[in-house]
Amino acid sequence: MSVDFGEPVVEMNGISYYNGDILFKFNINEANFYPEDVKVTVNNEARAVNWSRGSDDNIGSITISGDGDYVVKISYSDRSGNQMYDYASSPMTIDTKDPVIEVKDVMNFSANNEEKVSLTVTVTDRNIRSNAIHPVLRGQFKQVIDAAEGRYKIEEKAIDIGSPKSSSNASGETVFTYRIDNLDTDGYYWLTCDATDNSGHYVNTMTVVGTDS
Repeated sequence: MSVDFGEPVVEMNGISYYNGDILFKFNINEANFYPEDVKVTVNNEARAVNWSRGSDDNIGSITISGDGDYVVKISYSDRSGNQMYDYASSPMTIDTKDPVIEVKDVMNFSANNEEKVSLTVTVTDRNIRSNAIHPVLRGQFKQVIDAAEGRYKIEEKAIDIGSPKSSSNASGETVFTYRIDNLDTDGYYWLTCDATDNSGHYVNTMTVVGTDS
């Protein structure tokens, strides 16, 4: 038996990731063939098969839809009692949703006169790795060269925001959280962030939450 389950976006750690439906096809080469002798399950639930036949080729196909994790299993014995080996696919994941990037505890384009400003960045997705998230915080600061003459220079530099903490929410999604507590120098700050999940969904926009606008 040969199988074809389409081209995934990426294969990673033995899992094939897709950003849409999976068309799973398999071919059983058998002259004495009856479709009802084939058992196909998706996540251990029986699945009806669409068949096309030509000569000894018997091609079955199923369409798998909806975000989730899937394994296809196939078993078959012909009317002469010949048992085909049981087949189980490698894990397949459909993910059609974009990652969500949120900034909390600070307002966009805000002016803050507190001694210290903190903020939290979260990136949420069901299938994402921390090394596919790229938050960048930069600051622009005025350095006085000669106060009497009013001479100064502008320095711009990147701010280290450290590594994220990983957790799971009630929906089973992974949440990476960056907590930034070191904004204690007067200046202008810019935060950017992009993220790409395992199914290739790329985002570079952030939503500011938890503040009055």
